[in-house]
Amino acid sequence: MGEDRPLLIALNHGIAARNVLQTDLFRELKGSGIRIVLLTPNAEDEAFRRAYGGDNVVFEKMEIDRYREYLSRSRAQALLKTIRWFTLNGNYDITTISDWYEKVHRRDRGSKGLGAKLRNVAEDLSIPVLRRSALLRRAAVALESVFFTPSLHTEAFRKHRPGWALVTSLGFFDFDQYIMREAKRNGAKVVSVILSWDNTSTRGIGGAVPDKVIAWTETMRRELMELHDMDPAKIFVGGVAQFDHYFRDGYAMGREAFLSRFGLSPDRKIIYFATKSPTGFPWNPDIVRAIAEAIREDRFEHPCQLLVRVHPIHFRMRDGRLRFEDVLRGYDEIADRYPHVAINKPTMQSENIAFDMPDTELSDVASILRHADVMVNVFSTMNLEASIFDLPSINASFDEMRSDDQGRARVNVEIDEKQTHNQRLLRTGGTRVARNRAQLIDLVNTYLRDPGVDRAGRQRLVEQECGPDPGKAGRRIANHLLELVRAG
Repeated sequence: MGEDRPLLIALNHGIAARNVLQTDLFRELKGSGIRIVLLTPNAEDEAFRRAYGGDNVVFEKMEIDRYREYLSRSRAQALLKTIRWFTLNGNYDITTISDWYEKVHRRDRGSKGLGAKLRNVAEDLSIPVLRRSALLRRAAVALESVFFTPSLHTEAFRKHRPGWALVTSLGFFDFDQYIMREAKRNGAKVVSVILSWDNTSTRGIGGAVPDKVIAWTETMRRELMELHDMDPAKIFVGGVAQFDHYFRDGYAMGREAFLSRFGLSPDRKIIYFATKSPTGFPWNPDIVRAIAEAIREDRFEHPCQLLVRVHPIHFRMRDGRLRFEDVLRGYDEIADRYPHVAINKPTMQSENIAFDMPDTELSDVASILRHADVMVNVFSTMNLEASIFDLPSINASFDEMRSDDQGRARVNVEIDEKQTHNQRLLRTGGTRVARNRAQLIDLVNTYLRDPGVDRAGRQRLVEQECGPDPGKAGRRIANHLLELVRAG
C-alpha cells in the first residue's frame, strides 16, 4: 500500500493554482488527511502559505528560474520541444496545430544564418514523419526524457518520497515536462489534470508520459486516445473542478451588491466584454471602443452600459515592467472618454507566480455572468462559462481581425475560429459570430429583445463541454486521486 507516501502537486503559474487550490479538488484532498507537498514558486510567500497550508501540507520551492536557464542553454532541446509542439497523430483532424504551424510558426520563425536554416529543415522534415508514426512519437518523447531531465528538486523528492506527482498538462506547458521526468526518475508516478478544454487539440504531444490523465469530458478522452496515443485505461473523465462554484446557489453576489461593486447603473442593460489574451491579439481596445460608441449613439434598443473584464495575461511582467502597460492605459482612456463604460481589472496578489489571483476574483466573474444581459468575447472558454448561466454570448470576428498583417497580429482570428474546439462550440448553436460592428449591434439587440434565443444550444454546450457531475467535479476528481495515492 502507498498510503504513507505523499502527493506532490506542482503548480508553476496562477491559473494552474486557481484550478487546483481554489477548488474542491484541493479542499477534499487536504481534508482527507493525506500528506501533500506543494511544489511552487510561491513556497516562501507567507500569504500563500496561510491560505493553503495545514498540518498535512508542506511547501517546496519550484526552481522556475533555473528551469528557464536550463532550457535556454540547449538549442537541441528547444528544437525537440518545437517539434513536439506541432506533432499529433495525423490520422485524425489536427487542423488546429497544422494551421498554427503553416500559417504562423513558419511565417514568424527566423531564417538568417546556417543554424536557423538547418533548424527549419529539421522541423519541416521531422514533423510530418512523426505525425504518421506512433512508434516514432514515443521514441521522440523517450529521447528527450533520457537527455533532458534536470535534477533540480532531487532533495525535495528524496525528503518527501511522493508516490504520485500531479501536474496540469501532459508536459507541453513549461515546466511540467521536467517535473514529470524528475518524478519518474525518483520513483513517483505522474497524474496529469488537464487545465483547459482546448489543451488536447491545440497543443502537441507532451514531453513525458503520465501514468494517469484526468480529462474534462468524453470528447477530451477521445482526443487523448486519438491525438495523443493515450491508453484508454489511463484516462479518467472527472469533469471541471473550476466550474463547480458556478452551479451553486449563493456564490454570486446579489444584484444590488454587484452593481455597487462594479459601479453600474440599475437602469441600464449590461453588455459584458471578456477580453482576449493580448498576446498576438491587438483588437481588444477596438471592440471596447466599438461598443462604447454604439452606446453613446443609442444604437441599442435598450439603454446599455459596458463592463470590460481585463484578461489576466494583460498583467504579464517583462524585465520588472508590465508588458501590456500601454493597452491597460488605453482601456482607462476609453472609459474616461465614453460614458457608461466600466473597466474591471483582476487583482494580482503575487510577483512569484504569474496570474496569481485571490478567491474573490472567482466570485467577481460568477457575479458578472449571473447579472450581465449579453456577453461579447473572442472564442474563449468564457463561452462555456456564460452558457452555464444561460447568458447569451457573441464572438467578435470582424473582417479586419481576419488578416495576416504582421504589424497588428501574430495570428488572425480566422485561424482561431477554425480550431477544432471552436468549431465544436459553434456546432452546438449555443453562441453566434459577429463579422462586423453592425452585426455585433444587431446580435446584441436580438438577445436584449429575447434572452431565450439560442437557449437550447447553450444547454447542449454545457452538456457537451462541462463534464459529468457539474458542481461536484472537484470532489469526484479528488476521490479518484485518493484512490491512486492509497493504492500506491
